[in-house]
Formats: sequence, C-alpha cells, structure tokens
Amino acid sequence: MHLAVECAIDLANHLIADRGWRMPTTNRETFQVLAENGALPEDLAQRMKGWAGFRNILVHLYMEIDQDTVFDILTRDLHELRACAARLAEVAFDEEG
Repeated sequence: MHLAVECAIDLANHLIADRGWRMPTTNRETFQVLAENGALPEDLAQRMKGWAGFRNILVHLYMEIDQDTVFDILTRDLHELRACAARLAEVAFDEEG
C-alpha cells in the first residue's frame, strides 16, 4: 500500500512539473494542485489526500497499524488508487494539456 500511494504521489508530481503548475509543499497538497487544474475531480482529490495521510501512518507508525483497518481499506477503497492512476494517465496523454 505504501508503494502504491508513493507511485500515485510521484505520478502526480511529474504531471504538475510537466504542466508547470504550482509546486505543492506536502504530499496531500499534491492532490489539491491536481484538482485546482482540473486534472482530478475534487472528490477524488479529497480521497487521495486521505491516502497521502494514510501513507504517512504506514511509513512512520507501521508498528501501531491495526491490521483490520488495513484489510478494510484494501477491500473497500483500493479502487480509488486505480481511479487516480487512470485519470492521471488520461490527463498526461491529453494532447491539449
């Protein structure tokens, strides 16, 4: 999960740099910048901010992670990462971008 979220953040930052959009100061803000520029719908950007926060928990508090919570997230919310990746690919390859 940690690596999947890192990949989403990396893809987002590459798109931001490529398009010359304002640079975010946090991982969470990365998804706000995408929403500001129409690259992500606001609701998906908000959910991705949650993933960025969860990434911090995974990285910094991994010994205290509740495995049931992780299982719930994997079975209930994993589609959000897929949706983000699909949308970023769509925007990245948009000729008009």
